[in-house]
Amino acid sequence: MDIESMRNAVYKAAAKLEHIIAREGDMDGVRREPWYLEMLIQEQILSEECRNRFGGLRNAKHEN
Repeated sequence: MDIESMRNAVYKAAAKLEHIIAREGDMDGVRREPWYLEMLIQEQILSEECRNRFGGLRNAKHEN
């Protein structure tokens, strides 16, 4: 993963965290802990890696 991809993952995870807190609250501060943002960043990285690896399979399936 390059630096730009990592920055993008952090940006998307932070935006997701803001949305979660606005919608569901911060669970008495738990969602504001650094580990919670880290978990969302890891989730975003995994999602991007899966999309990059398997996204082409979906496109190939629709082309046939």
